[in-house]
Amino acid sequence: MWVFSHHRPLTAVSSCSQSGALEQGARIGCEVYAKHFPVIVYQYYGANWDEHEQVINRLSRLTGKPVFSADSSWSVPQPPHMPDPLGNQCASYEVAADRMEEVYSAAYARPDFIGWGWCGMMDNWAVSEPVKQHGGIQDVFGNWHQPLADRRAQFSKEMYEIATP
Repeated sequence: MWVFSHHRPLTAVSSCSQSGALEQGARIGCEVYAKHFPVIVYQYYGANWDEHEQVINRLSRLTGKPVFSADSSWSVPQPPHMPDPLGNQCASYEVAADRMEEVYSAAYARPDFIGWGWCGMMDNWAVSEPVKQHGGIQDVFGNWHQPLADRRAQFSKEMYEIATP
């Protein structure tokens, strides 16, 4: 799969939007992938819709194919077990829920966006991930992170309506 990942500034997604040799390499990679696969799968940890929209616009422009978000993340630091989680760090699960809803409501309203996969259902504590823990919608004991879990469930009920013109 041609997957764009963005864990820190100036990684694959950032290089995809820069000029010069990196720009040409990203363009060629997207074009080659698009010849063989009907859907472009990407992974991006942007904070808000503006950032995600740039990635989706770029992939659509380069390939003319529909896009699928393989993963995204809005995490909440929770020392000592989750001191520095992967992705954009939010002040609370309410903020994380707002960002998730903002991004996916706008994405699903696009005709070229066909879905998203949620990776990381459960927190992965520092004991097993000392650097950049993967935050989930549950803690390691199965307790839901509210309101993120509620907002995700509500969005799941509404996404087909959002996607239907």
